Amino acid sequence: MLHLDGVTGGYGAVRVLTGLSLHARPGEVTCVMGRNGAGKTTMLRAIMGQVRVDGGTVTLGGTRIDGLPANLMPYLAFCAAQPPSAAQVEALARELFDAGHL
Repeated sequence: MLHLDGVTGGYGAVRVLTGLSLHARPGEVTCVMGRNGAGKTTMLRAIMGQVRVDGGTVTLGGTRIDGLPANLMPYLAFCAAQPPSAAQVEALARELFDAGHL
């Protein structure tokens, strides 16, 4: 459902994530653990579009979501039983753009 493949990113010149891969599957509980400063929060921010992904991909239900504006993320419903398709994401983006929200 949620896949990070070879994700690289961070803050400015500081690279926090290098080649991160994670596969969270439906019906399973995924726990991310690590020491302080290991990149757990940066990973979540990269998933939500708050940190730019410089390399690799983030996909939700097979739809690539890295690079989408952070303000679209709440509409993708990360806990949805049926993740949105690429067409649904594009339609939502168009609707929000037309309404002046983007």
